[in-house]
Amino acid sequence: TEMFTADEYAIRVQALVDSIDVHFEDSIATLTKKLNKWPILVQAKLISENEFKKKQAFVIEEFVGAPWSTVDEFKAVVERLMTLKNCEWLSELDFHARKVELLKKVAAVEDYVVKVQLYIALPGIGLISEGDYQLKKQEFIDEIFSPYTSMDDFQLKVKKLMDLEKTGMVSSDEFTNYKMKLMSEL
Repeated sequence: TEMFTADEYAIRVQALVDSIDVHFEDSIATLTKKLNKWPILVQAKLISENEFKKKQAFVIEEFVGAPWSTVDEFKAVVERLMTLKNCEWLSELDFHARKVELLKKVAAVEDYVVKVQLYIALPGIGLISEGDYQLKKQEFIDEIFSPYTSMDDFQLKVKKLMDLEKTGMVSSDEFTNYKMKLMSEL
């Protein structure tokens, strides 16, 4: 057997740690493999439990704080958070808290079309139920039929209704019915 000096050993352990360093850009399969190796490092006493906890906290914050402005970028953030949960880096309670945080960010999106597209995607990526989505859809529709104060306000409501059809939140039949209802309120 070959013996290592303390420095050589430390270098090899660091190389091992570096090889399983987690990156947001990692595919889900690669991410899963890497995440599952970290507890083994603790069990083998190659890193301390405290070092592991620090790494977990850093990765969680990095993933939750990852910037997104499109549905695909948002899906990538959610997929990574779900992977953290599945690999037991995030508890069910922590995952729920992060999910609530993300849903608040979705609600705060200013671009109406992007916001609608995000809500359409949420049930498919597992962040909300189909029932919650239907409630949100109804909120968008109710907003269109809330009282308006000017012609500009009315035109904005018409544009939002058109956006709901364009994104697929409402069908063309629903759009026609809502348009007729909106016109009858003129």
